[in-house]
Amino acid sequence: MQPREDQEFWGKEWDSAAAEGPDHPDAATWHNEIDRRLMEFLRPFLPARGRVAEVGCGSGRLLSRIGRELPVELVAVDYSAPAIQLVRQSARAFGVSAQPVLADATCLGFADRTFDFILSGGLLEHFEDPKPALAEMVRILKPGGVVFAAVVPRKLFSLHRPMHRWLGPQVFRTPYGPERYAAWLKELGCNEVVTQSRGFYPPLFHHLPAEPRGAIERAFRPFEGSWLADRLGYFFVFAGRRAL
Repeated sequence: MQPREDQEFWGKEWDSAAAEGPDHPDAATWHNEIDRRLMEFLRPFLPARGRVAEVGCGSGRLLSRIGRELPVELVAVDYSAPAIQLVRQSARAFGVSAQPVLADATCLGFADRTFDFILSGGLLEHFEDPKPALAEMVRILKPGGVVFAAVVPRKLFSLHRPMHRWLGPQVFRTPYGPERYAAWLKELGCNEVVTQSRGFYPPLFHHLPAEPRGAIERAFRPFEGSWLADRLGYFFVFAGRRAL
């Protein structure tokens, strides 16, 4: 269970986001651009049908985007009641149906081997020890199913959001990089593990209007997955398939 102050922090964040309402799925926003880029990574791993769960769903935007593309059953899990309300808003905006579930990531309450795909974005870095939450996600994954996550690691230096180090433990607390997560996935019975560093772009550029922001993003896109992204990028992604 994450600390109570973390729950209060994120509850306020999701309350604020719910008051603003979700972006239209086709709007030229940075949130949508990030999700579309993640979908490029995800598509080869997604099931044609079955059950997909997002653990630590927050807004549930990426989960809803998957449901917009594929005839899958969507389950949105978060420990924050305001996040659950925000998921309902996102599902309506994307024209999909998502089952909200209030649960902690370290004790999900689902039976073993329940889901065909598990995703998580911006969750695992909030645990001092993320392995129990990762193990719980693998536990509820069917053999042959894939677990995916996007993680913001703590770094000595990054191009992005330097104020994070002063914002408190609710932002991110652990330094584990992609190599550690790859090793954990293999220990937990996953194979075909893929990792990629991302987020090598100028800080705060996402506040620019859509046209210049898009031009900058396209110019920096070739560096995704490069050694520069390893050292200076904002986040990384990984995927692993549970062994049959």
